Amino acid sequence: MNNDIQYILINAAPETNWTDDIPAIASGIIALLALFATIYQSHLSRKHNRLSVRPHLAVHSEENDNLFTITLRNDGLGPARIDALSIYKNHSKVDGSGEALIKNAFGSLDRCKIISIESINTPFMLPVGHNIQLVELQFTNAKEPIDDYIERHLRLHTEYCSIYGERFEFDSGPQMPLAKAHP
Repeated sequence: MNNDIQYILINAAPETNWTDDIPAIASGIIALLALFATIYQSHLSRKHNRLSVRPHLAVHSEENDNLFTITLRNDGLGPARIDALSIYKNHSKVDGSGEALIKNAFGSLDRCKIISIESINTPFMLPVGHNIQLVELQFTNAKEPIDDYIERHLRLHTEYCSIYGERFEFDSGPQMPLAKAHP
């Protein structure tokens, strides 16, 4: 008995060409685009969150009869942590902090008499929309308006930061930009 065994080879995997890989390649490209879109959206969301709580300090003044009021106000969208408050008189830094700083700065001005003081000791948190009336002055009339007189002699400088820790400066004088951010 002689048995002949014949083998029949069957190609179980059909031949493929390059067009069969197109769905896999397209799926990979779509997944990468979705990943980049998610990363970019996350970046934009983080940037928006930081901007939505950014403080902005500004000095406001009000003149009524012979009374002149100077206030420091947070006009931004988030609370400001004031880390440093300095006043410069004729380009020299005034000594003191809190109430002593205000008295030393405004007490020696010729045309002014201090009526009331609201001082801050740093660090100090100033909520959105709130203000601090730094000083209320009684002044004598003269040819020069009182706000011009005070701006010519005094300059307020403050360093503050947002709740995210971004640092800012405010300077009421012309020597520096008004609100510059520090990384």
